[in-house]
Amino acid sequence: MSAETIIDEIGDEQGWNDSSKLALCLQYIDNQCSDNAFEDFLRTQANDENSTGLIEDFGDCPSVEERYPS
Repeated sequence: MSAETIIDEIGDEQGWNDSSKLALCLQYIDNQCSDNAFEDFLRTQANDENSTGLIEDFGDCPSVEERYPS
């Protein structure tokens, strides 16, 4: 089960909104005690976007547009 599915299912059960889900994800990241790895990941994403103008493809992960259609 994907991380997105897990947080959506439990979040729906609990009535969490997107802000609550984000806060919990950030708390989880903080608890990993690996801020440097998280920063490296974000900087790599930013560099990739800045050099190509595109967001990196994560395989079978849905795009933002697919997750949040207008």
